[in-house]
Amino acid sequence: MEPPVCAEHLTALENGARWRLTVGGGLPDEHGRQSLQLTLLMEKDLPPELLAWDGSWSIGDQPGMDVTLQIGNQEVSFWASELAVKRLSSFLAAPRS
Repeated sequence: MEPPVCAEHLTALENGARWRLTVGGGLPDEHGRQSLQLTLLMEKDLPPELLAWDGSWSIGDQPGMDVTLQIGNQEVSFWASELAVKRLSSFLAAPRS
């Protein structure tokens, strides 16, 4: 299945532009059937990329980590439990598509 793309955006995609395809449900028709809705996000429609991340174990009542993410030109810091950090790190370490 290929979403329709204009020539200008197709050229950008073929030249390696960042993109993300989101899949959602459209509105049901008069018979209650729901269509599939594809949305191709490119350029300014995309969220900023995760540029870097770091963490340090914190000492306290519950094992956890102070995590810092560099997202675009913003830095976000938060505390997360050990389980949440393991899940987050496996997501961040996964190959990008």
